Amino acid sequence: MLLLAASLYLSSFSYAMDDAQFEQQHQQLLQDAYWAQVAEHQLKEKLIVQSDHLAAQTAIQQKACAATVLELKYYDFVILNLRDFNRYKNNQGFHKIVTIEKLQQDRLKVQHKYETFKQSLNNRNATCE
Repeated sequence: MLLLAASLYLSSFSYAMDDAQFEQQHQQLLQDAYWAQVAEHQLKEKLIVQSDHLAAQTAIQQKACAATVLELKYYDFVILNLRDFNRYKNNQGFHKIVTIEKLQQDRLKVQHKYETFKQSLNNRNATCE
């Protein structure tokens, strides 16, 4: 599940970035979220045999929560810079315009996932990594 982006909290006020600056920030956030998801998957694979141990379950949830935090940062960035994001996608050959409403819906789903992880970890006296 790679990200598209959404936010309920950020307004449409943003300053226009040049294409290179936007691409650099976009790629960095995308890579951070991707590698966090890879780390989560690798940890799940490594600990799958120990999945009935509370410590292993907690470690997996912490990685998943951390990946979700990075995913939310990506959504926030794209929503704040939606005009630049759509221009960037168009320059990459993707001509469908992404709407703020769709991004907000997608971000809300990720926010709910984050809240679930956070609550579960709080119940175990653990924090989101």
